[in-house]
Amino acid sequence: MGACCARLRRYWTSPSGYVIQNTPTSTIVCKRRWFRTPLVVKHLNLRNNRPLARRVHEYERILHFLQRRPHRHVVRFVSVLVPTVVMEQHGTTDLFDYVKRHDPLPFVQCKRICRQIAHAVTYLHEHGIVHGDIKLENVLFRRDWRGRPHVRLTDFEAASVSYQPTNRHTRMYAAPEKLLHDIVGPFNDVWSFGMLIYAVFEGVPPFYVERVIERQSVT
Repeated sequence: MGACCARLRRYWTSPSGYVIQNTPTSTIVCKRRWFRTPLVVKHLNLRNNRPLARRVHEYERILHFLQRRPHRHVVRFVSVLVPTVVMEQHGTTDLFDYVKRHDPLPFVQCKRICRQIAHAVTYLHEHGIVHGDIKLENVLFRRDWRGRPHVRLTDFEAASVSYQPTNRHTRMYAAPEKLLHDIVGPFNDVWSFGMLIYAVFEGVPPFYVERVIERQSVT
């Protein structure tokens, strides 16, 4: 991790020597030198993630595109030096924790959150990118200056532009085509987004892992 900090030190300063906070997920929170914007540095362990290691060039291509052409509801990438990725920090929690703490959410708030995620998914699909793992945990949450919810889609380790299987998904949100035939396409995101909408309004996803396994075995 020290080597990664040395490669990226131009992005932040800290009186304690660049590193501000270590987290259990091998990320460090820091601040950009010029605008003092909080950043998150994520170091990917490619040795334990062979599927991602085999498609690292595709992963880099996706992140570089999102870095050059950011969207207001997609996490912003500051630097992409795989296996190290620097992103802007967006709030201090994800949508899963927020829904869990405030369930049930007001209808207007649910509608606003889902509309923002829909904009992000539409933007990705317009440019041929399939996220592949849309779920509450992969949506960052914070409130804007008016106190209204503002979310951003994150975690693109399962993203694809070649529509090749990535072996990385969440069964509770995965489309039947993915579970039964390992087929990847925009329809995966559409199904997962539908599961997410249900979870935002009801507090829990419509299908649990046990039910999915039972349905798959019956089929």
